[in-house]
Amino acid sequence: MGFLVKKFPDMIAGYNTMPEEQKKNVDVEGLSSMMRNAMVLMGLLIAVGKPFLGLIGWEINPALFIISVILSITAVMLVLAPTYDGNKHPWYKKAFPFVVIIGISLFVGFKIFKTHEPLEAFISEDRITVTGEYGLTQKVTNIQLLENIPNIKTRSGGYSDGMVRKGNFILEDWGACTLFLLSDKKPYIKVTTAVKPIIINFDNPENTKKQFDRLQEEFNQ
Repeated sequence: MGFLVKKFPDMIAGYNTMPEEQKKNVDVEGLSSMMRNAMVLMGLLIAVGKPFLGLIGWEINPALFIISVILSITAVMLVLAPTYDGNKHPWYKKAFPFVVIIGISLFVGFKIFKTHEPLEAFISEDRITVTGEYGLTQKVTNIQLLENIPNIKTRSGGYSDGMVRKGNFILEDWGACTLFLLSDKKPYIKVTTAVKPIIINFDNPENTKKQFDRLQEEFNQ
């Protein structure tokens, strides 16, 4: 995309709708070069940034990393773009892109925050309640601690970012399940219900085992 913008500057939003007289006041060569470089950098960071961080031991949510890169580079482009424009524009036209990027950032941040809220699960009167986003209450027939679960085939309604998975998914052999996975680390708590299996884990293996012991005790009461 970056190289296309450089070759075809009319792809640049705002510039392509300018009257020809205003286009003459824009350093289109500098603008297109800046955007090409920014987009190439964005692509490189997305492609190699996450694997590199993994190599040095920094564990980061893949979706959060990608969104952060896109929003950060986009913000830089929005700041730099006006420096190539010699035309005078009303203040609200200059402010609009920043309002949009801030609005998107707040919305995405809120969704990620809500989905990554600490998970709470408890059993009372043979019914399990899981709180938070995609929370539910269902009758329990069995509870197990498993070292592995079948491969996740597809998401049928929920949230997934590579580490956190919440909502309805299809698993090989098990079919439809409700997942509340806060990490990609085993073990997993399998709660068999009258509706469909619920699979839960927490931020680390020790916490998952601790929560399983508590849930099993509540189930056996």
